Amino acid sequence: MSGLAFEIPDELLNEIAERLERQRWAHVEACAGYLGCDVRRVRDLRERGMPARRIGKKLVFDLREVDAWIERAGVRV
Repeated sequence: MSGLAFEIPDELLNEIAERLERQRWAHVEACAGYLGCDVRRVRDLRERGMPARRIGKKLVFDLREVDAWIERAGVRV
């Protein structure tokens, strides 16, 4: 069986990278889905120090920071 090879244009790779970068941010509900818990648990973790930022009135989470915090803090989700 032979492998399939093709070239992906740089513009497409850049667009994919930009979209992935934007997707690292999540609002409370999306963060809960990412972690596999309910919104109350996300709020509880936030009160315990899980990093988040306010953008206007919205609380958003950098999922990479969330992952790192959970690992450092040894928290069970």
